[in-house]
Amino acid sequence: MELGRGQVAVRETLAGLDDQWGDATLWIFRRNAQGRAFYARSGFRLDGTLSKHDPSGVTTARMRVPLGAG
Repeated sequence: MELGRGQVAVRETLAGLDDQWGDATLWIFRRNAQGRAFYARSGFRLDGTLSKHDPSGVTTARMRVPLGAG
């Protein structure tokens, strides 16, 4: 299966991060199932942490992916 441009960009970004970091994190709107699936294909997983996006009042969820040897 060939990767799309977005997946290539995410994977190249993760590969370029310094190995001193144990993981990479991002916040995504909790109800954005398509976005969560996109990042899950690159190894990101929900870690159970929720927050509120102040400008919109929408709930966000944190996703993490382990990096390198971290």
